[in-house]
Amino acid sequence: MTDTTVAYDFSFYTRLDGTASEMKSARELPLRVSWTSPSDSLFTESVYMPLTGRSSRFTRQVLQPYRTGVRPVEAGMWTLSVAVPYSEGREVLRGLGLVVAERID
Repeated sequence: MTDTTVAYDFSFYTRLDGTASEMKSARELPLRVSWTSPSDSLFTESVYMPLTGRSSRFTRQVLQPYRTGVRPVEAGMWTLSVAVPYSEGREVLRGLGLVVAERID
């Protein structure tokens, strides 16, 4: 995020695969999100990602907004890391992706 005048939207994407029972119990996923600024300042938060989305009996695709309209307070290379603590529903998680889009107002 090299331009502090540009706003960004961030969304998480994942896919869940499991038995019908596992899919029914997978309602939200806790995430520990850490941002590191170019000057090495750290901001950490816990968020809960709702696990709703297009699904069949054994598969669900999820795209959930995380933060919208983010304007960096500091220009440069930011690092975003996400940890998934053990929780109910984690066993069906197949990965986690990040979708970043420049916001056009």
